[in-house]
Amino acid sequence: MQQRRLAAVMFTDIAGYTALMGKDEDRAFEILRINKEIHEKLIEKYGGNLIKELGDGLLVSFNSSVDAVRCAIEIQKECKEKEIPLKIGIHEGDMVFEGNDVLGDGVMDAILLHLSKIKDLRVVSRTSTEKYRDHTKTIPEIASELNVTYILEGSFQKFGDNARLIVQLINASEEGHVWGNDYERNWFDIFTVQSEVAHKITKELHAEITAEEKEIIDRSPTTSLTAYDYFLQAELELFEFTLAPGVKANSGRNVLSLYNQVLNYDSTFAKAYVGLAVLYYFWNNTFARVKMDSILTLVNIALSYDDKCPDAYDMKGHYYMLIGDKERGFEEFDKAIIIDPNFAMAYKSKGAYNLTSNGDIIVSFENLHKAAELEFGPSGRVQILDYLAMAYESIGFFDRSDKYNLERLNLLKQDSTYYYHYYSNKEEKRGIIDKAIFWEKKALNRSPSSLIFTLRLGYLHSFNKQYDRSYSYYQEFEKPLRNWTTPVIKNSWIWIGLARLKMGDQKEADFWLNKALDYNINSIESGGGRSISFIAHYDLARIYALQGNYEKAYQYLELYNSKTFFPYSEVVQIKSDPFFDNLRDEERFQAIVRSLEEKYQRERERVRIWLTENNLME
Repeated sequence: MQQRRLAAVMFTDIAGYTALMGKDEDRAFEILRINKEIHEKLIEKYGGNLIKELGDGLLVSFNSSVDAVRCAIEIQKECKEKEIPLKIGIHEGDMVFEGNDVLGDGVMDAILLHLSKIKDLRVVSRTSTEKYRDHTKTIPEIASELNVTYILEGSFQKFGDNARLIVQLINASEEGHVWGNDYERNWFDIFTVQSEVAHKITKELHAEITAEEKEIIDRSPTTSLTAYDYFLQAELELFEFTLAPGVKANSGRNVLSLYNQVLNYDSTFAKAYVGLAVLYYFWNNTFARVKMDSILTLVNIALSYDDKCPDAYDMKGHYYMLIGDKERGFEEFDKAIIIDPNFAMAYKSKGAYNLTSNGDIIVSFENLHKAAELEFGPSGRVQILDYLAMAYESIGFFDRSDKYNLERLNLLKQDSTYYYHYYSNKEEKRGIIDKAIFWEKKALNRSPSSLIFTLRLGYLHSFNKQYDRSYSYYQEFEKPLRNWTTPVIKNSWIWIGLARLKMGDQKEADFWLNKALDYNINSIESGGGRSISFIAHYDLARIYALQGNYEKAYQYLELYNSKTFFPYSEVVQIKSDPFFDNLRDEERFQAIVRSLEEKYQRERERVRIWLTENNLME
């Protein structure tokens, strides 16, 4: 969090600015604007580096003390001409620059989180505005992209035990300042200041606030500022980790260490327990065996300390959905939204599970679009875009699906490997297997050790009945695949069994097919995700059809057909699925296929009407 280097540092400050804010806000903000223009021009001229804006003050570093002095003289001269009472100090030496960005972001996050609890306001997160930090877009342009009326600007600096927070509420349509204030307080008063700002903004916007909302806003997250400092660092690390779990070495352990530090200083810090639950949720490999119990335990501890923590209810909803209790899962998501009506990720959760767990497709679209309206930060938006793309693809709106998928990939800043993988998935879901194989091979050529790309090529070749090629991809991993138990591995057992059977090795085929049989039967008995989505029922029908037990196959196909909605990809899949080659010409099988098609077309028309009524058709 610190950097040490030899530098000349210039600090400038407008004398009497706080008093002027109290007398004439418009004049104060105009002076601030002119002062900033003067500084930016001359700092660039003398090769300075703007470290931080501190409200009406600026902290600038120079490699040369001569440049710092020359820059200061010119700034002072121009400010004098504009009647700006500027004070300037210069220091040269071995300087330590403290990283207050995390603290500043955390302070602004807390204010926005307070505001988001107020039902009468629509609030987008600070991470949603992160991309505008160093952007040249105007405030009206930013507001238009975010679909908001007001912008809250803030700057923060901490000096020892003292803290300074300057906030401005701006009417984006007029670019006029609605309200602003300069808070200079002891750092230990920061939670009080956060609540004060939220109350003041609510009053300025004439928003109604209930007694319960006021209680939530006034509640401090912790009594330990050291714990709060570690918490802000942990949240930043967790944010980066969830963008790409497992990509950076030890990143998960770094997050774990930071949250443990939080709890060392304050064992009652509710959101730290939620952060650990989120970590375990994403950290599949290391915590697979204890993940589910850990999530529930952690969110229950969080709620025991703060029963108004929306993040905890959201994670609790994930827990119940994953163990197969859909009703309880949706109840928990709704609890999160009641507490925080602007909580984008709870809307995402409702939308995602309605899409993947045989829910209402309209409810899915309603919640996913609501989430997208509220969240523009990379980590959350990537997840929302993923499900929006999936939702549009499920009803055959491929152009819209592609649009959201490409935005997601751009946010992730992935190289061409992942684009190839995306194109392969896209073609497979539309039933164009040759093109899917073409793109997946390009992905594997870029990343030859990728297990996921290798396994996908295995089953894609099986769809083309190229079983020798299919097995050639499985062969390299066949021995470890006998013992590995992550979901992507378990889902491959059925395909290895198919390839082995078609190549004439009955003994090996039985081994793999029986593993797949047990896996799917256990999934249904445990009521987990594969059962809720009916994937387990479909795979059981596949296995029994391949083994010649047709009545069992039809039994599970009928259960699979009890779903209310079938996405386009599943309708396409069943028509060419090699597992059903022996049933394909039977009227009973064809009737099931027709039923899937009819359900798909009916729901597609429902969605089309809903999109039209809500002006979402392009």
